[in-house]
Amino acid sequence: MTPLTAWIAKERLRDLLACAHTGADHHRIGHLQWKFLTWCADSDIPEVRQLAVTVDH
Repeated sequence: MTPLTAWIAKERLRDLLACAHTGADHHRIGHLQWKFLTWCADSDIPEVRQLAVTVDH
């Protein structure tokens, strides 16, 4: 597992959750969600891809 890839996925998820927690508009939340899901989907790490599947459901 590449630690940097997993760390970036974690940080993108934290950004998404923080934004959603503040009640930001749906466009902003959707953009952050897209960034997170895209990063995870492009990852070569099965656990990171599974995290995206879990979060998306």
